[in-house]
Amino acid sequence: MDAAAFKCRCRRDGKQLLRVLIRARAKQIKESEGWGGDREGSGGMARGSQAAAVKAILTWFPDLKHATYYIDKFNLNSGIRSMSYRSADLESPLNYARIYLPQMMPSCVRRCIYLDTDMVVLDRIELLWETNLGDHIIASPEFCEFKFHRYFTQYFWENKTLSAKYESKREACYFNPGVMLFDTKRWLAHNVTQKLLHWMDVQKHGGERIYRLGSLPPFLLVFSGNLKSVDRTWNLHDLGCGCNVRVDPKVAKLLHWSCDGKPWRRLEGKSGKPCSNDKLYWKPYDLIGLAKAREKKEEMDKAKSEQTDLETASAGNGVGDETEKAQGALSPAADHQDQSVAEPIST
Repeated sequence: MDAAAFKCRCRRDGKQLLRVLIRARAKQIKESEGWGGDREGSGGMARGSQAAAVKAILTWFPDLKHATYYIDKFNLNSGIRSMSYRSADLESPLNYARIYLPQMMPSCVRRCIYLDTDMVVLDRIELLWETNLGDHIIASPEFCEFKFHRYFTQYFWENKTLSAKYESKREACYFNPGVMLFDTKRWLAHNVTQKLLHWMDVQKHGGERIYRLGSLPPFLLVFSGNLKSVDRTWNLHDLGCGCNVRVDPKVAKLLHWSCDGKPWRRLEGKSGKPCSNDKLYWKPYDLIGLAKAREKKEEMDKAKSEQTDLETASAGNGVGDETEKAQGALSPAADHQDQSVAEPIST
């Protein structure tokens, strides 16, 4: 469905926060990680688990307003151009869906917040939404302990046709596009999607790998050193990079399990052993797990109640039997006494 088919539902003041749930339904989309159950078709997302996820979210947040936008019109497989080292997750077509978001939104939507699926938001997302972008297109936390140059290959830096204008950015701060606030109008006006696709084309068809990882480096090439930096607690990432990663949940606004270690896989026994911090950082916010636990508890409580009722009924029947036995034990004597009184006296 085209974005134009949706009626624009923005308020006149332009401040409505649209919460968008995106479902990918293209036939060529690979199985989304972590989903099980019935499939829509070959390579489609699992409808059973997807419906369960939506149900769990709406159960815990009944007032959540959301709209569903389909991305059928985009061939996301065309975005798989990175030849990444971690093909299992970084080569997923859904990893590239973010680059099309401005094209998907109704024309009245001026801002969007993109969040990866492997994260938990702990603070009011409106605080990020209200960030003053100034003249920038996007806002995202920066991490200056990681530098721009490390994400690109030696071939890239030796090829001056590609790297000449990025020499001055070698020491620029890294940012993770898993959390982004962006201005859709400026994004479209500056042809950002086309610029991102250009670097993916170079990666795939240039003959040599120019960067590592998946969709991250193209965002660095387009935005590094030219974005609105926000508090880094809006993206405390790398929680999936090892069991020794620690953060302070008291100050975190958002927890991000970047890298391939996902606690929902580990806790379900699908990928490695659980980390000690999985229960601390993930389990309290696992809506599906909490919903399942609540349903299980309700079932156990119901079974326990039924068992208690059954035992009470059995105990009641036992009291009745004892009473009958007591009465039966007295009956012969009573009958004998009655018969003795009624028996005539012989002479």
